[in-house]
Amino acid sequence: MKTLVDIPDSLLDTQAPIDAETQVILMLLRAWLSRPESRQLVRAAADMIQDELALQLYSDTIRLPESASERRNGFARWVKLQLEALDSWIEERVEETLVSLRPNLPLEGKVQHIAEELIGAQLRRETRRRLRKTLAAYAVRACANRWTSLNLGETFLPGEPQHRSGIWLIPIFHRQRESWLTTLRLSATGESLSDPKALQDEIEVRLGRIRPSSPVGTACSSL
Repeated sequence: MKTLVDIPDSLLDTQAPIDAETQVILMLLRAWLSRPESRQLVRAAADMIQDELALQLYSDTIRLPESASERRNGFARWVKLQLEALDSWIEERVEETLVSLRPNLPLEGKVQHIAEELIGAQLRRETRRRLRKTLAAYAVRACANRWTSLNLGETFLPGEPQHRSGIWLIPIFHRQRESWLTTLRLSATGESLSDPKALQDEIEVRLGRIRPSSPVGTACSSL
């Protein structure tokens, strides 16, 4: 399985033959990237970019999907639009990251130039892969928040969505008890797959009390 620090030859100009000098450059670069501390530097760079986007998301700087077409195919259209809007931001983060990595590259001249191109290409690809997942999870969590508010009340808070076998599993947190009580299941497009009454009954059992059923609401269908 390829990892972030695998450097495929396809990133080079495949129309031209790879000369002996370039082969040596690739060998030196792969040797550097094979060291645990080097791999960690590159992974940490991708982590920082992902974390910075998460801060933007949860400060409400990105518009949530509002139409059925944006939610179709696992929010694919909405995620695509957000990634396009983030293109310049991604490029800036990658360039900043390459500058920060430069002092740690024991390379110079042509070797360093190619190293930065290859690492930059991998960072861009890895960043977009991660951001697709982050954006989809953000949209799903918004749907879960709406469903929780409608069906369980403001005392409950949805946690971080986990995507498994084509559906989203969202843990539900009780603010007053400070504990996770149940799990909400949503489809790939944010529709509830959980029966509200069954979920309420499960919560009542865990809380050791009985309370009236809440109004039944959908997750994203009315957005």
